[in-house]
Amino acid sequence: TAYHEPWSMVDWDSRYFGEPVRALERNAVEEAMVAYMSTQVSADVAWPSMARHMLGLRNGQPGARRWRQVWSDQSLKQESPLVVSKLARASLRPQSEHVSATADA
Repeated sequence: TAYHEPWSMVDWDSRYFGEPVRALERNAVEEAMVAYMSTQVSADVAWPSMARHMLGLRNGQPGARRWRQVWSDQSLKQESPLVVSKLARASLRPQSEHVSATADA
């Protein structure tokens, strides 16, 4: 469960060790991971091997499946992690935005 739904552990330290609850957001976690991947790409490490470890980050959210698909898309592996993150985050837009944009077309 922890690997596939890491957000379920967001309050782990508070629950089990009495630590103060940290106000984390999934976007901030993704941004930190993208920054890390970017530094590793500079050291010739392929970012897709790192990105697969965060695919559970958005489980349970609307658009999570599409977000995972973008991060897993092999045709994007030559792009920077920042570019892929922007594409993935754009896929999280609420369905109402997708519907209204289609209706206006």
